[in-house]
Amino acid sequence: PSGILFDILASELLIRAGDFHGASTRLTRGLAFAPNREEIASAMGYRFLQANARGEALTMFNLYVTYAPESAAAYASRCDFYFSIDEMALAWGDCRQALRLDPGAAAVRAQLAEIERRLGA
Repeated sequence: PSGILFDILASELLIRAGDFHGASTRLTRGLAFAPNREEIASAMGYRFLQANARGEALTMFNLYVTYAPESAAAYASRCDFYFSIDEMALAWGDCRQALRLDPGAAAVRAQLAEIERRLGA
């Protein structure tokens, strides 16, 4: 394998070995040149979250937002991350941005209602 495919495979091995920082560093470098970098950043963000590597997950979700600033899905994904670590104020901001970009997103609207309930709004 070459290019980003190799970086993804190597990162998965590093994640399995517990080297989350190494995996994140390798992916961050490789993503800069990947044609589908938004999708990869999102998928790897959830992969790091599954591995309980929160810092690396946030790095990937931040890259997703950077690579796709007009994507409601990018903000919704980062909102999911913040929600999962109980950072409701940050989740609220990303959820609101996702709804600005896609007002018809029912799942995001439902998540916003739950966030506001938890915030006591």
